[in-house]
Amino acid sequence: AAPAGGVSARADIRALRLAEQRADADQKLQYALRIPPFSFGGGYQRDFGANAIVLRATIPLALASRNEGGRARAAAERTLAASRTSMAEAAAELDLQLARNAVESSRTRLAAITTDYVRNAREALDIVLAAYRAGASTLIDYLDAQRALRDAQRAEHRARFEYRIYTCELEAAAGAAWPGRR
Repeated sequence: AAPAGGVSARADIRALRLAEQRADADQKLQYALRIPPFSFGGGYQRDFGANAIVLRATIPLALASRNEGGRARAAAERTLAASRTSMAEAAAELDLQLARNAVESSRTRLAAITTDYVRNAREALDIVLAAYRAGASTLIDYLDAQRALRDAQRAEHRARFEYRIYTCELEAAAGAAWPGRR
C-alpha cells in the first residue's frame, strides 16, 4: 500500500508555501504603505498659568502614489516565491512517481522470483534428491541442485531487500509515515 496523498505532506513543500504566504502578506503591507497613516493625538497642556486641552490630527494628503519601489519589490518576491513553490512541487511529484514506479517494478520482480525461480529450484532439488536416493544421479548433481536453490533464495532475499528500500524511498518522497510503521 502506498502513502495516501501527494507531496503536500512534505516539509520542504510546506515551507515553500509558508514563504509564499509571507511574500503575499508583505505585498499587502507594501500596498497599504502607499498612503501614510493618519495620526490623532490629544493631551493636557499647561503654559504659564493657562491650562488647555489640546487635540491634534494629522491627515496626510496622498497627492502622488508612494512606495512604488516597495510595492514592486514585494510583487517580484511574491512571483519568485510562487515560482519556487511550483518548481519544487513539480520536482517532488516526479520523485514520488519515480518512487512509485520503483516499488511496483520491485514488487513484480520479487513475485516473479518467489513464484518461479525459487519454486523451480526447489522442485529441481527434490527431483535430483529422489534420483540420487534411487542411484540415478551423482552426489555432484545433488550438490549442484542445492547450490542452485541457494542462489535462487539469495536472489529472492536481495529482491525483498530492494523492495523494502524502494518502499522507504516512496515513504520519503511522499513525506508521510506509512500506517502501521514504527
